[in-house]
Amino acid sequence: MSDSGGTPQLVWDACVEHSELVFRVHDQVSWQRDRRLESGARGLTIPLADGLTRTLLALSLYARSNDVAAATGRHLTGDELAGLPLLPLVAEQRRHYELFTGLETVTLDPVRSHLVGILKLLTYEQPGHGALMLARLGADVHIVVVRLTDRYRNAGLAVGDLRAVADGATGDAPAVEQPRREARGPRVRGGRWRPGVDRRGRGS
Repeated sequence: MSDSGGTPQLVWDACVEHSELVFRVHDQVSWQRDRRLESGARGLTIPLADGLTRTLLALSLYARSNDVAAATGRHLTGDELAGLPLLPLVAEQRRHYELFTGLETVTLDPVRSHLVGILKLLTYEQPGHGALMLARLGADVHIVVVRLTDRYRNAGLAVGDLRAVADGATGDAPAVEQPRREARGPRVRGGRWRPGVDRRGRGS
């Protein structure tokens, strides 16, 4: 992608590309990917929740470029967006309707247009339920960034830092400890766990 422009369309395309990169690197750790998809499906299908969180991050990046354009008269380039620290970006307390500013000047692909339409519906037409759902989606985006920040031990982690990982061979991601299993009942004959049964096989 050319970085010479910084036009609204180039900026939006870069935001989508950067968002996809963030999620691609996050999902290199399979159990974190599974947790993300499971937790994001509350009241939504997994593909829809996945698409909405990715789009929400792209919108957050685009909103930051709009902030810069309002102050300086020029949008950020793709490389400048890639240098933004992700953690402060997703921690911003921004009104959801602000995320859609300037989108009328860009062309969205059909899938992204549909996802943005759903986010707008949640923002404008379902203020109670919508606000809760948007908060959950935003929290899921925040968790993704926090995990990456912890994984690479970099509080200022930016999209640019993730490019080499995404472009490299599988396994570039450092080992991440598996979550501990939930406590279970005592072990009985045969090596299986049965909650509520003591070691002699009697019910508790």
